[in-house]
Amino acid sequence: MSDRRGDSAGFTLIEMLVVLGLIIMTTAIALPNIAAIIRANADAQAHNLMSGLIKSGRITAMRDGVYASVHHQLASPDSPSNRRLAGSSFAAVLTLVEDYVTGGARWELAHGQTPKRFPSTMVFGEVKAPEGAASPGTYVSGGYNAEGVGGSGQDVKPGSSNDIHLKDFTTFTLVFTPLGGLTCMPNKQDVFFTADEYEVGESVLFGSDDPLWMLDVANADSDGDGQVGEPGARVITMFDYSLFSRRLGDDRVTFLNENAQLMPINVLLGMLVERK
Repeated sequence: MSDRRGDSAGFTLIEMLVVLGLIIMTTAIALPNIAAIIRANADAQAHNLMSGLIKSGRITAMRDGVYASVHHQLASPDSPSNRRLAGSSFAAVLTLVEDYVTGGARWELAHGQTPKRFPSTMVFGEVKAPEGAASPGTYVSGGYNAEGVGGSGQDVKPGSSNDIHLKDFTTFTLVFTPLGGLTCMPNKQDVFFTADEYEVGESVLFGSDDPLWMLDVANADSDGDGQVGEPGARVITMFDYSLFSRRLGDDRVTFLNENAQLMPINVLLGMLVERK
């Protein structure tokens, strides 16, 4: 008895190519949606994390009867162990501790607190009012300066040691009074950091050869002339660093004005104004 088999025992080359083409088309359609979902999820997580840190800072100030703060800054690109974190932002709750030896005060990591890294490439910046203005201005006049270092039109790579304007824009401190309100001048002074007493495991927040943050950037001491410190922030904004870094010059400012999310803080309550 002969063993007869059907003529079509498998797929033809044309059928396989059609199926492969359908898979490629489906993937191409789905990828942008997946990326948007991931970005939206990172956006929500970053917002919730900052909101939680602000609440924690305010509670710490009222509970302990001290000035407390939330400091935000990009990871130092000069740190040997943090180079992989270039472009990532961290924030931590700090408290202002009286130094009875020197008669001054210094900011220290609050008890039980550790620096928190924001998800994905979400970063926060400080919105400042331009000189002589009574209300917050645009990013051009009051926040990120698109001119770079050395004059108009000069662009620098984000995260490099020369990107002073981006570092200053993404470095800020939200300060809470012992009553829970927001203030720009704790003890009628600018926010000023030192390299001492910032131990975090085997590293430090500022100073040493392996800092998480750059001290001169935190103190707005770009010239290294000892004129350090700056007021606390009142309005912040959130944006995607990876999308921002693809722009150059004025396009970065346009991106911020069109895509960044303003996050004002209630001065009396010391809490984020709920976004709509």
